[in-house]
Amino acid sequence: MAGKGFNHTPNTGEFRNAGSPGIRSTGAYLIGARPFIVKTQIPANKTYKIKFPYITRLVTVINQDADAHDIDVSFDSTANAFTYHSISLDNNRDSMTMNVRTDSVYVKTGGNAVDIEVFAELTDIPAARFGTGWTGKGLNSNHGDAATKLLEVEDVT
Repeated sequence: MAGKGFNHTPNTGEFRNAGSPGIRSTGAYLIGARPFIVKTQIPANKTYKIKFPYITRLVTVINQDADAHDIDVSFDSTANAFTYHSISLDNNRDSMTMNVRTDSVYVKTGGNAVDIEVFAELTDIPAARFGTGWTGKGLNSNHGDAATKLLEVEDVT
């Protein structure tokens, strides 16, 4: 083999170009993230969609309402999503941090306007590469009784 150089031409369909990072690009989640911060007031009985320009690796939502009015956070805007697949933040400075990859979150208020803050760490993956069927998959199902259909409860006493 001495004197022969490596000369490999990829076969048709073989990976040739790294291109931009995609949803399964591990490196995009390991390197330093782009910061994203938004402060806003959501009017009473409204649902806001916070759309990120890049896929997240972490999202923090903070309820900043001084009067302790509730907000619900979900990955879809349907009634079933807020009934069965949301988390309530019900105190001033109540917050949640999610280590998730998504291109958006939904925040819903009740009968009062609520001030919120959202912080996200964004990857280098453009939101357009997210596609469908990642976050929120199955949230539009009619689950009926959540206690019996979503959870299996085992009595261990």
